[in-house]
Amino acid sequence: MAKNLAKDAGKDAIRELGWWRSHRFLILRRLCQLTIVGLFMMGPTWGILQGNLSSSMLLGTVPLSDPLLVLQTLATGHWPEVNALIGVTIVVVFMPC
Repeated sequence: MAKNLAKDAGKDAIRELGWWRSHRFLILRRLCQLTIVGLFMMGPTWGILQGNLSSSMLLGTVPLSDPLLVLQTLATGHWPEVNALIGVTIVVVFMPC
């Protein structure tokens, strides 16, 4: 019964808002995710993004760091490098994407 309610809710949203307005955030989120994965895949071959998923450099100048990894490092009592802190700031600012 719960599955039918979920399907009906989706159909109601499409009927009231239209297909694009009811799906836009899902599509934009997936586009953002695919862009980030694409950057990581192009990194080793084109030199766009170098590093790994915990910390990397975009075009050799912009640091990007995983916020949870930096929090874990701080919890152990160690202070991360300045580039890691800058990278976390950049990631957190653009995280709503």
